[in-house]
Amino acid sequence: MARPESKGMLLAAALFLSLLGPARPAAAGEVPPPAECRPQRLVRALGPLVVERRPGKPREETFDFSVPVATGRWTLTVVSGELPLGPFRASSARLSIDGALVVSPDAFNQTVQAVRVPLSLAAGSHRLAIQVESAVGSRLTVLVESLVDDADLLAAGYAAAELPGRRVAAGLVFLDRAFVRAEPDPVTERVDFEVPSTDGFFTLLVDNGLADGTARAASATTSLDGQDLARPQDFGLGVAQIERPAFPALSSRLEAEVRSAPGSRIRVRVVGDLVDEVPPVVVIETPREGLRAGPGAAVRVSFSDPGGSGVRPGSLSIAVNGAPALSLFSVDA
Repeated sequence: MARPESKGMLLAAALFLSLLGPARPAAAGEVPPPAECRPQRLVRALGPLVVERRPGKPREETFDFSVPVATGRWTLTVVSGELPLGPFRASSARLSIDGALVVSPDAFNQTVQAVRVPLSLAAGSHRLAIQVESAVGSRLTVLVESLVDDADLLAAGYAAAELPGRRVAAGLVFLDRAFVRAEPDPVTERVDFEVPSTDGFFTLLVDNGLADGTARAASATTSLDGQDLARPQDFGLGVAQIERPAFPALSSRLEAEVRSAPGSRIRVRVVGDLVDEVPPVVVIETPREGLRAGPGAAVRVSFSDPGGSGVRPGSLSIAVNGAPALSLFSVDA
């Protein structure tokens, strides 16, 4: 998959002694410095594997897989039919892990694109059983995967050069948009967005109303590339958030319509963990290592993303003497 050209930026600030005092709390809208850097990997324990309903009586198929560590957020993702809009979707299927049912037949119908469920798995061997019970030719694509800290894999005995999985840029936001019920009639709004690569783990999040629980929508729709992901019956005044697996293309279109009382609103985000073996690069250009910046001296920090993962400069955090200082910098070149 081709990646976009590397993008870079240079930030500069003139720092005076008065700014280099004791640590202060982060200002409004300023990102505090992270407590630690946690390199992570997307570890795929199983799949993608395709299970198709064959002629004759439905039969159970089993697949063995192993999990390197119990930590992380292991999930089972089941795509019904072929992306993005079918065909060959399953109307009924059951999936079990180690004999315990994890996805029941009522999770499927012809409008369901995919199902994703969290798993609690111990390190070691497991068995997945799948039975597709709908029309001949219907099929499922199945994956078991997790975002895992490098530290947990090292603690489990893996050598640094032989860690399973692939490095990711985690917690990326590719779309963040609020939709408000229009007057006098509901309006379908469309937003186009891009992702640098489709090789990753994507989620659609719909926050219903404001943080205090007001302005919630009793009815709304959200679709991605023509596939409905959140339908009117999914909303309600008691629903705070809807989460769905998402499968964006390199260029995608999201459509949303809020249908309840004027002023009600939803916030839609497409977030993801993108496979990126080349991390972004942050370099303190001046002062050079071992030198001390005097009063009024310029401090320059360069940022580039050679892997083209979509890590935004806005996610950069700079601290001086432990105090958040990003707001003191401006883009110089």
